[in-house]
Amino acid sequence: MPAIDTRVISQELGEHLNILLARSVDHRVLETLAVVFTIVFGVGGYMYYAIRVQSK
Repeated sequence: MPAIDTRVISQELGEHLNILLARSVDHRVLETLAVVFTIVFGVGGYMYYAIRVQSK
């Protein structure tokens, strides 16, 4: 089970991406944000899940 509701992410992410793309932000910034987002929520979510499973 995800730690963060995916509906919140999907609704908010689209709005923020539209703002960033409309302002012609350098693509390296967007790639960096994508990598950070993946690391924080991917690895962090896995660690949260692993700790919850171990504690049961």
